[in-house]
Amino acid sequence: MCPLASVCLWSRLPKQVEAKPLSKGEMEILEDFLRLRGEDFDRVVTEYPLGRFSADALLHAKGCTEYVVEVERELNYAAIGQAVTYRYLYYRHNGRLAKPMIVCRKASRELAEAAQLEQGIEVVEVPAAQR
Repeated sequence: MCPLASVCLWSRLPKQVEAKPLSKGEMEILEDFLRLRGEDFDRVVTEYPLGRFSADALLHAKGCTEYVVEVERELNYAAIGQAVTYRYLYYRHNGRLAKPMIVCRKASRELAEAAQLEQGIEVVEVPAAQR
């Protein structure tokens, strides 16, 4: 539970929108990420609505930090653009900031540095779990 429960606005549930569900591959990547770092989060919502759009996931960290997440097999320009857009839309719809994150299997050093240094996007490479 969020240690700031009395002042944390997380308790508001998102309204439902029609969103394309995560693909099987994206869901596997997200599940592998949560196996590695899931203890850091007390709430995970997939296909989090942001107006007419939706982020692949919204994570609420135990320290009361929120992350808007894009999940991709490989880091690319589109994923960076989506993460930036999710950050903006989250602020526009909720009035508070969320940190952008891209969870992927593979990221080139150049794109990861550009995303992290220029846009403040946390890029997390997740190895495939043994299935």
